[in-house]
Amino acid sequence: MKQWPDGYALAQKASNRLEEVLGKSADIVSAEWGLTVDDRGRQVFQLQLNDPANRSERQIDPDALRSSALTGFHMHRAWGDLLRARNERHLKDIIGEEG
Repeated sequence: MKQWPDGYALAQKASNRLEEVLGKSADIVSAEWGLTVDDRGRQVFQLQLNDPANRSERQIDPDALRSSALTGFHMHRAWGDLLRARNERHLKDIIGEEG
């Protein structure tokens, strides 16, 4: 992504915001940024969040990361996706399903 300086700067700014959103959980959650093409043929960011047992992915339009408010929105949504995956895993563990 470093070959796209504007995109790299947007991802760095969004990563800083994500760290604020994660708070104390930032120590156990890793974020990986990449570029992909969405179903409409546009280049978008691919954000993958991982904790020790769970993973979530989200595509984000680069224009959304130019807005502070939209960056915050997408970082909260990405964190919510990972929390949902974590909760679903815990629920499966509780009711005895393997998944």
